[in-house]
Amino acid sequence: MPLSALNKIKLDENYWCGWDSFLKTIPALDTQEGSVATWLNTLKPATFPKTFVPQSVLPSGVSYEAFIFEQHQIPTRNGLHDFFNGLCWLSFPKTKLSFNHIHHQQMAQLGTTQRGKVRDMLTVIDENGFLIECPDELWQALANKQWIKAFIDLRALWQQSRVMVFGHALLEKLVNPYKAITAHAIRIPTQLLDTKKETGFNQQDLQRIDTYLAEYLSEKTLVHKPYIPIQIFGIPGWGNEEQNLAYYQDTSVFRTANVQYTESTLKTKI
Repeated sequence: MPLSALNKIKLDENYWCGWDSFLKTIPALDTQEGSVATWLNTLKPATFPKTFVPQSVLPSGVSYEAFIFEQHQIPTRNGLHDFFNGLCWLSFPKTKLSFNHIHHQQMAQLGTTQRGKVRDMLTVIDENGFLIECPDELWQALANKQWIKAFIDLRALWQQSRVMVFGHALLEKLVNPYKAITAHAIRIPTQLLDTKKETGFNQQDLQRIDTYLAEYLSEKTLVHKPYIPIQIFGIPGWGNEEQNLAYYQDTSVFRTANVQYTESTLKTKI
């Protein structure tokens, strides 16, 4: 998607919470190669361990993840996908470094032509991940795809919850949002966060979440699919359609579960 699509973003929409501080100050990025990488480098703190470089710096035949790990440079194209990937690196540096390290380890074990389950799980989270802190009852309803219960019967519990888009491909989709967008949600432990409830995660929360995800999303955890699918435009206040009963009865979007989770099995996803 071209950079010009950034002009369509409405920052007052709930799904930009946590990213709006970046998006309020975007310069007029042109299509010249390297403009996104250059802009991202102006935002990174002195302690940031990598440098953003134009995609052309990546040698032909060299793995993207291996290049990042060995050269400490992140090849970046001039488009929304890599633009949002850069913002994710800046917001969750420990997690992204951990992802890169795991990719490199897996490639050392399996080679570059065979991805394996761990790398597949990493990619799903990296591209389409979603963060949620919520009460147990709401989490279990979401895990079991009990959409009417989660979004109507338990609507009040969303006031006790905090969410944030994590994946860069998911952020790109939200530039042109549609009802059927599915995210892959990772539950954030309540005890990890600031006790003061806010609309979203504050800066201290994000730093703690970054440390937590870097440790939690290990090779051992990734084998067991540490996320659940969630229809994010079922969240109260997300989207422009009226969220009445008929809205949630749209089975082309809000599909029922094939497997029901119990409270004990869900603990493996926390």
